[in-house]
Amino acid sequence: MPHHIPRGLLRFLILRLLENQEMSGKEISQTFHERSGGLWRPSPGSLYPVLEDLAHIGDIELVATHGRTKIYRISDSGRAFLKEMLNMRSASVKSRAKTGPKFWLYLLDVQDRIALRLENIDSDLIGLEEDVAGLRESERQKLMNRLVSIAQHLSTLIDRLKDGEI
Repeated sequence: MPHHIPRGLLRFLILRLLENQEMSGKEISQTFHERSGGLWRPSPGSLYPVLEDLAHIGDIELVATHGRTKIYRISDSGRAFLKEMLNMRSASVKSRAKTGPKFWLYLLDVQDRIALRLENIDSDLIGLEEDVAGLRESERQKLMNRLVSIAQHLSTLIDRLKDGEI
C-alpha cells in the first residue's frame, strides 16, 4: 500500500466509510490502518484537510464535538455524489484494482508469486467471512453459489497437482 494516495481517492474512501456510520477523524484513520492490514494510515496532514473540505462543500456534516474530537456523517449531498461516482466508475475502478496488483505481482519470481497469492487467499477468506455478516439473505445465496464454484475449481487444481498434470 503506498504511503500516499491521491487526494481524490482519499475523499472517496472517507465518504465510503461515513456511508454506514458516524466517525471521527481518528476512527477513520484507524479503520484505514486496519483494513490495509497495518500497511497504511493517512497522516493527519492529509486526512484532516480533506475532512474540512468535505464539510465545507457539504458532503459531510459535523454531528458532535467532544473536546477536540469531531464526529462526522455523510450528508445527502455526499450520498448523491458517492452514488454518482460508484455508478460512473464501477467498471473502471474494478479494472484498475485488478490491474495494478497484477502488474507488481508479475515482477516477482514464480515461487514468491505463489506464496503471495496463498497469503492473499488466506487473508481474503478472513475478510470475506467478516463481510458476510452485512449481506442480505439473497446476497448470501449468491455468495454461497460463487464459493461452491471456487471450491470446485480448487478441488480440480488439487487433483491436477496430485496427478502431476501441472
